[in-house]
Amino acid sequence: MILDSETHHYLYKRKEKRIMISLRRIYLCLAVVFMFFFAMVVALPLYAQTPTNVVVILKDGKIYNFPLSDVSRIEFSNTQTSSSLSSKATEIKRDGRFIAYADGTVLDTRTNLMWAANDNGSNINWQSAKSYCANYRGGGYTDWRMPTQDELAGLYDASKTQRSGCSSSDNHVATDLIHLTCCCPLASDMRGSEVAYFYFSPGTRRWTSQSDSTNARALPVRFAR
Repeated sequence: MILDSETHHYLYKRKEKRIMISLRRIYLCLAVVFMFFFAMVVALPLYAQTPTNVVVILKDGKIYNFPLSDVSRIEFSNTQTSSSLSSKATEIKRDGRFIAYADGTVLDTRTNLMWAANDNGSNINWQSAKSYCANYRGGGYTDWRMPTQDELAGLYDASKTQRSGCSSSDNHVATDLIHLTCCCPLASDMRGSEVAYFYFSPGTRRWTSQSDSTNARALPVRFAR
């Protein structure tokens, strides 16, 4: 078939239009693919840098790492305005680095540990002492616990003297704002079947059986957030 010039020109333009439409579609597809890969390149490093933990640094420099997924379960007291403050309780006395409050708590500003102002007052075995500390509600707080041996050792000061209520030997507690009725608060540390305590008369770390309650006391502690 022989086409006249007008028909030939029409067909050429139509073919050219189809080619342009196809090219536009190709360019559009390439643009979409390019944007997708660009987004991946930008987003992946940002995702990799997204923190999975919450780090809390207390006044004493200790670092506590909480999983981000557990943030909703972390309890923060709404009665506190600073990690160095006990609560809304009235401050009643200071002794060096220690602050006593009217709610029966004592803050050690050096370690940021809050202590009960008094121990349990009578002989107690390790398991009962642990339960006593966990259920203590001084100052309205619910996160009291048994102290570690190192934390108890931090309360020892050989230059200070405090009369013991259970022996002729004096205790050497860093402040009279924390009163011990006997020499030996129990600690949370364990060594096999033995448990730790701190002997405030000579200032030594010692171990005993879980059932031993002789001269043993429970002294609750918590982190002042």
